[in-house]
Amino acid sequence: MRAHLHNSHVSRNVCFIMQNDAIKTALVWPVTAVQSLHHKEKGKNYVTRRQKHPGCELIYVDYGTINLEVRKLPYTIKTGECFLIPSNIWHSLSGEEGKPFDFLNIVYIGGKMPRIQNRLLHLEPEERRLLDALKKESQTLLPHNRALMLLKLNEFILTLDRRAHMPAAPEKATLPENRLRHREKVVDRIRAYLQTHFSQELAVGEIARHLGLSSSRLRFLIKQETGLSMRQHLRQIRLEAAKRMLRETPDNIDEVCYKIGYQSVPHFCAIFKRATRMTPTEYARSLGEPNAR
Repeated sequence: MRAHLHNSHVSRNVCFIMQNDAIKTALVWPVTAVQSLHHKEKGKNYVTRRQKHPGCELIYVDYGTINLEVRKLPYTIKTGECFLIPSNIWHSLSGEEGKPFDFLNIVYIGGKMPRIQNRLLHLEPEERRLLDALKKESQTLLPHNRALMLLKLNEFILTLDRRAHMPAAPEKATLPENRLRHREKVVDRIRAYLQTHFSQELAVGEIARHLGLSSSRLRFLIKQETGLSMRQHLRQIRLEAAKRMLRETPDNIDEVCYKIGYQSVPHFCAIFKRATRMTPTEYARSLGEPNAR
């Protein structure tokens, strides 16, 4: 997905009064304006110079790994993790040597959130869904999209801060049977199977039998842990593979289509455009690749 928003200042009227009998509480949102939102896809050996912004900056890694330096302190952000940089802080970022990466980048005006800023945050499924909804809202031209973006970003930031305020859960690893750990391992096996076999025609029943699960249990686990259905998860894996091939191999569009498991090039192109807002050809051309045909 590629999302763009330039100088999109939204309403700063973010203080509300809630009245319950004689009690009044003022609520002030942590984000008062969204300055920019981009989904960036960077090729191999990408590096930025040191920079700072008058607004806070959120970096979420969709794919790959980012090496981030904030106030000369190094951080490594991997897929599914994010980092919130306070305003006017010098920072720079780069990918792993020789490897591309994708990330969501949001610059916003807001107050300090010491519990969640300047630290690496691994997102829970619900938090990833909030970011995905925010990204989709940035792509729509429907009325009130900027106001809804502001609300969704505030919900995301507040959800992160709420989790940071919650006391640590009791250590479950000491239990004889850790069901949560077992569930995570099962989902890892599902993901590994999809990553290995995405180029084939896959049926849920076949995957479930291979992993020793019922189809309903498999669907429940992958949805619970990733926020995506089996079909959505497989489509995401295939599209990421397609983008890697377009970036890193000489394969043309038809070859990429068949290699990732689609049998119809028009169908593949339609799915790719819905996800990225570009056709595979446009994507390849944006990278200056010779397979843009």
